[in-house]
Amino acid sequence: KFKSDRIYGNINLGLQANDWLSFQLQSGTDITQSGDRVWHNVNSPAVGSWNAGGNTEGQSRAADVGNTVEESQKYFEYDTKLNAMFKKKLSPSFNIDGLIGTNYNDRGSRLLSTGIEGLAIPGFFQLSNSANKPRSTESDSHRRLLGAYAQATMGYKDYLYLTLSGRNDWSSTLPKGKNSFFYPAANLAFILSQALDMNSSSAVSFAKLRASYGQTGSDTDPYRINNVINATSIGLGFGNILFPINNVAGFSISNQLNNQNLSPEKTTEFELGGELRFLNDRFGIDANYYHKITSDQIIPVAISPATGYTSIILNATKVRNQGFEVLFNATPVKTSSVNWNLAYTFARDRSMVLELAEGLEKLVLKSVYDAQLVAVKGQPLGIIQAPTASYDPAGHIIVDSKGYPVADPTNKTYGSIQSDYQMGLQNSLSYKNLSLGFSMDYRKGGVFYSGTADLLNFVGADVKTTYNDRRPFIVPNSVQAVTDAAGNVTGYVENTVQITEPNVDDYYYPTNNKALAYNNRILDKSYLKLREVTLSYALPTSVAAKIRADKAVISIYGRNLYTWLAKGNRTVDPEVSNLGNDISSELGEFRTAPPVRFFGASLKLSF
Repeated sequence: KFKSDRIYGNINLGLQANDWLSFQLQSGTDITQSGDRVWHNVNSPAVGSWNAGGNTEGQSRAADVGNTVEESQKYFEYDTKLNAMFKKKLSPSFNIDGLIGTNYNDRGSRLLSTGIEGLAIPGFFQLSNSANKPRSTESDSHRRLLGAYAQATMGYKDYLYLTLSGRNDWSSTLPKGKNSFFYPAANLAFILSQALDMNSSSAVSFAKLRASYGQTGSDTDPYRINNVINATSIGLGFGNILFPINNVAGFSISNQLNNQNLSPEKTTEFELGGELRFLNDRFGIDANYYHKITSDQIIPVAISPATGYTSIILNATKVRNQGFEVLFNATPVKTSSVNWNLAYTFARDRSMVLELAEGLEKLVLKSVYDAQLVAVKGQPLGIIQAPTASYDPAGHIIVDSKGYPVADPTNKTYGSIQSDYQMGLQNSLSYKNLSLGFSMDYRKGGVFYSGTADLLNFVGADVKTTYNDRRPFIVPNSVQAVTDAAGNVTGYVENTVQITEPNVDDYYYPTNNKALAYNNRILDKSYLKLREVTLSYALPTSVAAKIRADKAVISIYGRNLYTWLAKGNRTVDPEVSNLGNDISSELGEFRTAPPVRFFGASLKLSF
């Protein structure tokens, strides 16, 4: 049982001091309070039932003693900005506007969970209904950020604009002495068509050049400076040992080693672009090139458990992003009754790992079984590595005495999560009051791990598992190693050992065949999507007037209508992920639900 209440709102106050100076206060809050209650009743499954479990002798598993857990969560954010804004014409040719301000942001969360194990009265789900003591856990997170900033834009004759800005933040999540960080920016825009006084009769109706350089800084999550303690919980696979035990409380230091020398992350970016429109804005192009360096990225890094920890927080990476984006738009047909608009986008991005923290050869960003998303110096950010088979010098697969391929001691790089390029198309066609629009996306290149493919291979539902009609077979192009008495390989002979029928199913699962299993689980990320189709009809003004509306539009639409997958992927939508919200999500998905196709209708009224 789940319940959530949310309160949010904001207030804006303004004061016009004179004709060029004004003040503005903006303050807002967003608070969510939720409660969750989960319970399981006492249950003693009968022997032979699907829920009985038990061993081959038919003994039933231990009865469920029942439990109930209640949780409450609170999330809050308060944000306040105070700005002094100015706008003044300095001369007939020069003007300036800008602001000076401060910003205070306060956000956090609190989780409290209490539960009992073993119901005294079946079906009575109260925290007092147990002879055992309740167990409680709680966690708090709190972060404050104070900022001061200024921005000024200077204009010359309405065609040349220079914007300068700077901001300094003080964060509660960084160590003292390093919790203050400043980041400036500069933007230059030159409207060429205005400077050259191009009129509407010119082939070029608008031309603009722009350039920018700037830095941004960011802090980290709370509680990454000093080590923290947690209530002890010892994982045992399908269960946990929880404290207190026999009235003895237990706490332990977190497995994550925090860092009192963290520095803020810093991103430095340069952009260069331009915009052209032709034939009275009937055709246009907007292009942009960017080059971005992000340094001192704050990331948890895995370390040897022999240290007493499993990870450490470090300023671990320096990454370069560079690429370009191009937007083409056109109105091929424009009459009194017919209007046709097109927009096409093309984008290409490359991310490269320039540096890793001292002592790191690679950084594991996310893993599922033996598939790893890693960062390696000098390689694209986000390459996927996993086991592969060992091969002899002639290129034959080496198998063991049971006929299973032998895994290479070094994992193979299957590819990068990055696409070669991405494209998008938007189309809108209208005739009088009726309009039809659709949008499509295309992504080329990249790979991802699929837990759905893993499951399909495990249960034999993937077409690849029907090889040789699931009868015994010899691994194609395979050999066995010949060794001397000391175990040294002296040569290779043709493999004659079959994968027997009882073991065919094991062949497709990594537990027994990790050497070849990941060829069927790391898939091509390319796709073509029909994102949306919308059909709209604008009611005649006479009809809209009857309901006192200026305009009324009825629409039917469909979203996520169809996806064409790459030849190497007949399993799952590459955009679906349940592995996180940051770069870790790019590793892929783990047996997630398929995406949903939406259909709907709407009525929009304008008054």
